[in-house]
Amino acid sequence: MPLITPLNISLSNRDIIKSIHHDFSGSIISYPAVTNSFLGGRTGQLSYLYLSETISNTSSAQIEKTLNDEIANLVNKLSIGRLTLEISKGICGIGWTLEFLNQQQGDDYDIEFCNTLDELMITALSTPQWQGELEYVLGLAGVAVYAARRLKRSTDPRLYEKIITHYESLAIQVNEQQLSWHQASHSVFRLNTENLDEIEFNLGLAHGVPGIIAAILPAIKIPQLEHRVQTLLVRSCNWLLEQQITTDEGELGFPSVAGSDSIARLGWCYGDLPIALTLARVGRDLNLDRFTEAARHIAIRTSKRTADNGSIFDAGLCHGSSGLIVMFQLLNEILDEPELEQAALRWLDFTLQRFTEGGLAGLNAYSGISLQYEQDTGFLTGYAGIGLALITATTGNADWADSLLLT
Repeated sequence: MPLITPLNISLSNRDIIKSIHHDFSGSIISYPAVTNSFLGGRTGQLSYLYLSETISNTSSAQIEKTLNDEIANLVNKLSIGRLTLEISKGICGIGWTLEFLNQQQGDDYDIEFCNTLDELMITALSTPQWQGELEYVLGLAGVAVYAARRLKRSTDPRLYEKIITHYESLAIQVNEQQLSWHQASHSVFRLNTENLDEIEFNLGLAHGVPGIIAAILPAIKIPQLEHRVQTLLVRSCNWLLEQQITTDEGELGFPSVAGSDSIARLGWCYGDLPIALTLARVGRDLNLDRFTEAARHIAIRTSKRTADNGSIFDAGLCHGSSGLIVMFQLLNEILDEPELEQAALRWLDFTLQRFTEGGLAGLNAYSGISLQYEQDTGFLTGYAGIGLALITATTGNADWADSLLLT
């Protein structure tokens, strides 16, 4: 499993985290998610339930029964068919979860367990021109998350070859040294819906260019794709770095969309932090110091932001404090900067304080629709995701983080 350096957490905070895990597990089992989706439903909760039981060194019959029942349910859903491809609530989310749990079995790993899924996805991507989304939630980058997980134990390059071919054909060549991918006029994630003829470049990890870069990075390990992948990575990172802006107030950072005059909020979905992590990973894997050093400057600058100027209202992975803990921890593993470890610890304190002051309700998700805090036991914005971040903080186990394009 990918282990990173755990955070230096006090005994009192470890006791708080233990209480949080107890309450999370009870809530997830007692109040099951309505859907089977990965990002917000039952499927996304399973990796947390499995890892939380593993680190507790105790066996919970309730958790084991839940895991076994839900795994059987997922396999049954796949056999029935009629699922979409996406990671959010389709085949890729189920496939990633089943492969993740399969890989936790060590010597009992079944390399053929997901072969049928592989063939299904290869067939779905065997089209001359990809017509769907390019991003993570509903699109091709989400398929790449499954492909990257399979790549940890499989040597079959076919699925990633299809993905890389589509990204090559859809790239916009800005100049000889730069390329990018734009948000199609039909994209549901397009922000400018009034002028569909205007090219829009999204800069979020969830829906934009950084997410595509992170999605194709694992394919650098496939020998027959290495040169093609490196070309895409270098040219897209060159382009990405030039999208930084300086606001009228003198602040330096990345907007949510290229050309905007305001810096994005803090979060996993958008903002400077996931861009810094993506650049750091590319710099490390390609041995290109200019990307690593750019990531260092961006990350250290971002470590000084606060909940107020970063618009942090809750603890979820997507746009809350627990996602910041994980990203600062992962960045520090690559860059080894004291400011980054301290930032991870500050956001951990922020998260734990919400629990000590408000109990489990203090870790509820803030809804931008109702403008209220609501119980959420799911992965992307709820208890399961917060729990996984706390597991990484205390144990260094970040094996789940590839599901969010972070490793």
